Amino acid sequence: MARHRLRRLAYYVPLVIALALIAVVLIGTADLAHRLADALYTWTRS
Repeated sequence: MARHRLRRLAYYVPLVIALALIAVVLIGTADLAHRLADALYTWTRS
């Protein structure tokens, strides 16, 4: 019983880590793109 649960956990852990990494990358990319767009906007206005 415990071994089955452990096996299921071992299957889910890499999936959760991968999803967390993807979320971090997406958030970081969105933040960078927003900052870049903001910089371009202020640069083109001046």
